[in-house]
Amino acid sequence: MNYQKEIYDLLEEQKLNWPLLHNNTKSLLSTRVKTFSFNHFTMRVQFNPERIISSAAKVDKDSISKRQCFLCKHHRPAEQKGIMYADKYEFLCNPFPIFNKHYTITHINHIPQEIFKSFGEFLDISKLLPDLVLFYNSPNCGASAPDHLHFQAGNLGLLPLEKE
Repeated sequence: MNYQKEIYDLLEEQKLNWPLLHNNTKSLLSTRVKTFSFNHFTMRVQFNPERIISSAAKVDKDSISKRQCFLCKHHRPAEQKGIMYADKYEFLCNPFPIFNKHYTITHINHIPQEIFKSFGEFLDISKLLPDLVLFYNSPNCGASAPDHLHFQAGNLGLLPLEKE
């Protein structure tokens, strides 16, 4: 199976049939980006008002315990479809994208956002997506779902870290 082609096709289908994803992908056209260069590194800052729902999500222990996990299949929007991988992960289109192609690869079980035991799987998934960058947000550095293991993938070449 060519997972990269399958998820590209999924994205196109989802943009047609899921208004939230369609509108938030369209809003990327009005995103503003500014680059700051320092002695030995570059920082790229993106202003995307539609992303605030995800980036400002309350991730303290109390808030997490009171909300339904939006990565668990039975709590996702009815419009959100996915593609299974290795009977453990599901490729989903990210409804609050920072890239034109932005995916969330979520574990099918509600397990903590910890990469240590899943690093080999992370590398395997990266090999399936040669035209995308795969990345991981730890629970302490921006994951809006710190209680559910997931990775993200997006357009290659847009993260300054790739060039550093």
